[in-house]
Amino acid sequence: MPSKSPSAFAVAVSCMLAILMLGCPAVRQQDPVINVSEFPLALGNEWAYEIRDSSGIVQDTVAVKVVGYSAPVPGAETSIWELHSARGGVPRFLVDAETLFVSRSDSTISFQAQNQCYSHLTLGFPLRTGNHWRTPDPTIYDSVHVVAWDTLGAGAGASRAALRIVESRYSADMVLRREIWIARNVGIVQIQEGPVEESRRVVSWMLIRH
Repeated sequence: MPSKSPSAFAVAVSCMLAILMLGCPAVRQQDPVINVSEFPLALGNEWAYEIRDSSGIVQDTVAVKVVGYSAPVPGAETSIWELHSARGGVPRFLVDAETLFVSRSDSTISFQAQNQCYSHLTLGFPLRTGNHWRTPDPTIYDSVHVVAWDTLGAGAGASRAALRIVESRYSADMVLRREIWIARNVGIVQIQEGPVEESRRVVSWMLIRH
């Protein structure tokens, strides 16, 4: 009498059970990134930021708008941002200025005030946790580090995943720490900055409209 051979289904089930019992390596999720094309720089883009002091008191609201493009630079596209303070005077967003020039190449975005030789912030793309670089400003020493994905709890960026970037700037008499949160297809959603040794002077910018 011929012996019964196990069915293909039974063999498959047995193999699956064996794999489960022995265990298998977990598949690691690839860390998401923000690409340079996902930072919005289109003509007409607008953002509004609420500026608060370390006590949480609103000091100003700054409106930011992409109003045009400057003369082309080889390998880069430079947009012109106009800044307007609700309280009047020169607004502050990354730097005291009424105009910012924001240059985008295939791998960087740099923010530079009018009549300034060096950028006030350079972002290296793709933005990925663990990446780090230096801003090309020979007058200071700084380091920029992409720290982690956070979920913000307030403002127009609430409940939105954003990458937190920490910049440390060292000068002869002060260390400035700046934290910047960037969300995909939104841009900068929050900034906090102040001298490391004087945390009470921390100032924050929170996106309230875009």
